[in-house]
Amino acid sequence: MADNSKDLLVGLDVGSSKVVCAVASSISPTSFRIEGLGECQSHGIREGTVVDIQGAVESIRAAVDEASQTAQTNIRNVVAGISGIHIRTDNVTQQLIIKSNEIEQRDIDRLIENSQEGPLAPSMRYLDVIPLEYAVDFNWGIVSPLGMEGKKLEAKLHMITAQSGPCVNLNKAIRRAGLELIDSQLCFNPLAAASALLSPEEKNLGVALIDIGADLTDVAVFSNGVVQYTSVAPFGGQTITDEVAIKTQLSNESAEELKHRLGQVKFDPTKDVDGSFVMPAYPGLGQEKGRVLTKQAFSDIINPRIQDMFENIYYKIRDKGLHNQLSHGVVLTGGGACLPGIDRMAKEVFSMHLAGRDINVRIGRPLISFETGEFFAPEDYSTAVLPSQLTGYSTPQHAAVMGYLYDLNRKVLTQGSRIRSKGKLKTAAEYLKTWFLGNF
Repeated sequence: MADNSKDLLVGLDVGSSKVVCAVASSISPTSFRIEGLGECQSHGIREGTVVDIQGAVESIRAAVDEASQTAQTNIRNVVAGISGIHIRTDNVTQQLIIKSNEIEQRDIDRLIENSQEGPLAPSMRYLDVIPLEYAVDFNWGIVSPLGMEGKKLEAKLHMITAQSGPCVNLNKAIRRAGLELIDSQLCFNPLAAASALLSPEEKNLGVALIDIGADLTDVAVFSNGVVQYTSVAPFGGQTITDEVAIKTQLSNESAEELKHRLGQVKFDPTKDVDGSFVMPAYPGLGQEKGRVLTKQAFSDIINPRIQDMFENIYYKIRDKGLHNQLSHGVVLTGGGACLPGIDRMAKEVFSMHLAGRDINVRIGRPLISFETGEFFAPEDYSTAVLPSQLTGYSTPQHAAVMGYLYDLNRKVLTQGSRIRSKGKLKTAAEYLKTWFLGNF
């Protein structure tokens, strides 16, 4: 097998339901070609957190091995992400007095570094710090203050922190699978998905990205071109499966099968074709043998839970004062977004709460050409160039992993060896520090 791993980009999505590994080669700063993909059922992960390291290691190895075979390469360095209810986000303001008259890059870097020196619980660590806007001598609304004249530099920052334990354990599982995490840094999943799905126009006008996974739902709200709010809720596709299992008295496995067969949100008899499913007999309830559930009846079971989810998301966005900034609407992604009709429910809930405004809702999926395997970045969307046929993995479930590749591709082409050098651990001190974090 060829060892061209240094020339390839590798993304690893360790989710609660499955692990996905995608391999790509760079085409341009905004485009790459998928060379291989592997995925398998996830073990040892619950709500985005490693609960069984050995199970997680085996799942990662299986997905990576499949991706290695399809891409005909060895995989060593990967970029990966994390989510979980342990993650906390907040917007803060930081200021810095400029020693010279002109603002230099080191001043901006120092401002962001200073923001991470505040009090933080011992169990927490910084995952990311994102500048929202700058002010020079109290004049706000500046996108980039580099080279400007001024004595006082301020910034509004979106701070993302996570518990150290889940981060270290995920890093440890990745290492024990024989892989190296690029930059020893994990991405925040909703921001990665946004990179793969949201166009600059959507981010500028205002949009809420809702990524519905197996155990978790990630939310990211963008306005004026930058992220304004992120959150993680303990709700996902498994919540729906559990509800179905309770209401139908089926096993979890049978309820999951039923969800895939009859899955329908907001069933509309004027638009949707009804269907039925003969449910397996429940042990001890022989008289229930041959029970039939229709698609409409199934919809009635799951509608209340999904409505509650969207309403809770809306209320949190409203509490941050961002509900009136969703001019471009809502984008749904993740495995849960594959439920037919879920976009109808989102549209109904958000439109109802926003004084009857007709909110636009779409299903977000990465666009990858079936013929060439080329990924089309959101900023390159054009009806003249979009592929006529998409690959089988141009699905909402693959949004996050494609976002990892997109962000890594841009960093590699703009920063080059500076990224990879961090993964090579030049000094013994760096080696020991990274080995310790990955193994204890």
